[in-house]
Amino acid sequence: MVVGSVAIKESNVKDLAEAIRQHPLLKAKGLQVSIRSHAIKIDQQEKIKPEDMIKALHVYGDYTRMGTLREVIQRIYKEGQKKGYPLGIKMRYVPNIADPRYPVTAGTKSNIKILRGKQKSFLKQIRKQKSHTIQGLDFYLETTQTTLHQVIMGMRSGEDPEKSIFITIEDDGGTRATFTFHTKVEEEARHMVTVLPIMLHHLY
Repeated sequence: MVVGSVAIKESNVKDLAEAIRQHPLLKAKGLQVSIRSHAIKIDQQEKIKPEDMIKALHVYGDYTRMGTLREVIQRIYKEGQKKGYPLGIKMRYVPNIADPRYPVTAGTKSNIKILRGKQKSFLKQIRKQKSHTIQGLDFYLETTQTTLHQVIMGMRSGEDPEKSIFITIEDDGGTRATFTFHTKVEEEARHMVTVLPIMLHHLY
């Protein structure tokens, strides 16, 4: 599984999953994957209160090639890497220790407990802003061969071009959408939400 995203709704999982599936390292190995958002559990029987639930993206593939898949995902989300992440979203690969097919050490369990705590702290730094002037996030742009959602998610911070401004964009129906972003880019993100309709109209 990979940790670091805020996959609130299926739309975010869908776009990030597609970006991961199209990664050259996966395509070179002929690996096909499906990606879903689930709670991070230390073991299968762990009971987690809804308010304490921290999610990660779980990557599924051919069980007979799971070793190769793990190796490739580790390379895509290599620790210490500064660029090249799908959609520019920095995340970290960790094994799914709740999977009984893979034995884990006490040290690994301890590390994932710490990582889950860090992720919880990270989520506390996430802010939201609603827009009532954005619609058609799934609209496919022939000029870029991407959806409008992917274009917006691909926008980089002026302070750090390797980082995306937005973490997620939720289609709330009609002309409404909710943007999430980290406090580190809050001023830039809120300004971008305001000017997005004018910018997109000019570009596309």
